[in-house]
Amino acid sequence: MYHFKFILFVTGKGEQQHLPKMFKSLSKSKICSFTVGEFVGQLRPITSPKRIPRMVGTGQQLPNGDFERIGAPARRYIQEDPCHLLMLIDDLEGISEDEAMATFNRYRKALDSGLGNDKRRASVHFLVNMLEAYFFADSNALNSALNLEPPVGPHDGDVEAIQHPKNKLKRIFPAYRETEHPGLILDLLDLDVVLSNPNHCASLRTCIKWIVDQIKTYPNQTYFDELNFERRFHLTTDKLYDVTANQ
Repeated sequence: MYHFKFILFVTGKGEQQHLPKMFKSLSKSKICSFTVGEFVGQLRPITSPKRIPRMVGTGQQLPNGDFERIGAPARRYIQEDPCHLLMLIDDLEGISEDEAMATFNRYRKALDSGLGNDKRRASVHFLVNMLEAYFFADSNALNSALNLEPPVGPHDGDVEAIQHPKNKLKRIFPAYRETEHPGLILDLLDLDVVLSNPNHCASLRTCIKWIVDQIKTYPNQTYFDELNFERRFHLTTDKLYDVTANQ
């Protein structure tokens, strides 16, 4: 069976161990799967031009180490198999829109440096403000996974607007550990619930849309259409994240 394998480059420890579970609603289709390929560490824009040399033979500026950390392994994964696709996913913790765009551009340039003509097979996305935000979008999963008493109710508003969701979760559940508990919550988290409000979770929805756009080429279109991904996750007409939408 034709099968898309999404390789994840991540910047956080919790994501390194558990992020593929975020996409289980998609992988259950058997069309695609998700696996962490690289832990790349979090990068932010470099403001000093002295730290941004030109790549030999290209004239393109790239910060020190970005090609070795991101571009080179991205090339290796993409060249291994024509069904490999790649997503670099970072937390976007309380930075401005301009900083977000500059961060996106740095990651995007690092990927492009290794992929060349294959750059459309990779994308950059953000968890806003971090993975824990989305746990509050499905309070049933959060309550059940952590046995919260009293249980938390549905979040009022867009969870991507929570300033520091990890700290909020630790206030509710002081024993929270980012290498342990996200897996328990993600096992139960329902992506249909998280993306049920078309005006919320624009960044995550943009990530899911990129995935679905890649697997639209699945040979059995009747089966793909039956999965209803675009309708279920409000991908065609609802709110997307401008920083990452044009990939």
